[in-house]
Amino acid sequence: MQTIKKICNKALLAMFWILLAITYSQLSYADSKEYLTKWYEYKLQIAKPGTIATPIIDEIANDLANNKKPIYSLIVDSNSLSLNTDSLEKLLNALKTNTTIKDLSFFNFSGENIEKIARILGGDVFDYRKNNKSDWIISIAFTNSNDNINVIEESTAKEIGLLINRGLVSLNLSGNKIGTDDLAIIVRNLPDSKLTHLYLNKTKTSRGGIGVLANALQSNYQLTLLSLDQNNIDSDSALQILNAISDHLKSISLAENNIGNDKRIGQIVDKCIRKGVYNTNLAKNNISSADIMDLVNLYVGDRIEFIFNLAENKIDAKGASAIANSQIWKASRTIINLNGNNIGFDGAMALIKTANTKEKLEGLNLRMVDIEDSVAVINKHNEL
Repeated sequence: MQTIKKICNKALLAMFWILLAITYSQLSYADSKEYLTKWYEYKLQIAKPGTIATPIIDEIANDLANNKKPIYSLIVDSNSLSLNTDSLEKLLNALKTNTTIKDLSFFNFSGENIEKIARILGGDVFDYRKNNKSDWIISIAFTNSNDNINVIEESTAKEIGLLINRGLVSLNLSGNKIGTDDLAIIVRNLPDSKLTHLYLNKTKTSRGGIGVLANALQSNYQLTLLSLDQNNIDSDSALQILNAISDHLKSISLAENNIGNDKRIGQIVDKCIRKGVYNTNLAKNNISSADIMDLVNLYVGDRIEFIFNLAENKIDAKGASAIANSQIWKASRTIINLNGNNIGFDGAMALIKTANTKEKLEGLNLRMVDIEDSVAVINKHNEL
């Protein structure tokens, strides 16, 4: 009897794995030389020069239009499409009857095409899903990595703003130049929206743009993450944003800006602590040891875990020692990343001696720091 049970159990187990394999084969698609598909994603992006052939575009468009496969993410690079044909139009028409896609990414499209895409998404696509009681798209990215930065005009800004009104949760406009007036059109839709993630990296945001963004953040909004990397933002503009935010915002990224060299890092960190922004990215801001001396006198307490990214700045051993003696560092739930700073052996050891958790020490990322004797630091790290 026991033998029969064992045989049955093995048979059931075998059937389970066979069914799982069949299911997987239906959900995952073979890699193509011209585009890549994995599980739930179509990635229309090729590394080598050339464009995706029309028959493949037709096949993908047919799959999307008829919901033949459970595709949740569509990534399209304009460099992989033959835009002098109707490839983009075919994909957009397919989206008008698609109900499965939740995340859309469009790379390196012109402002004119971004406007076209946004208009269709906010119009026909939204109406179809609403009428069919399907979920709306969660995340949309219009990003640009071309050398000639793309410009978002007023008409395009209006269509993007409409997408926010439709209930978008995440919007990425990185790499597109957005003027002050056009940014005002986009962010005026933040109040009472569902948007939680906004990426405006490398958008050439001016002081005026920071002003309109700060005004929008003073109203009711749900934003939890704001990214403003590579915008030449100074300390005044950073503080203007931080003064405007409510306790909703939990993560802010200000990497590769112009925040260092005016000794106001202490004010910025203090404001983040008081506002409850638990993750602050200040990497690559030319922050020196002199800039961060005010950190010594700031108090963080044990309210929540704070993460400060000060990687790849100009902090030396003196600055590292100041951090090691600060109340922020002594707070058990604070993590500070100093990767890429020349803190030296003495600076590293000062931090190691005062680190009270393994997570805190690992967060420093000392293995990447230029120190005289990294072996000693790593050995001390392993003892914790």
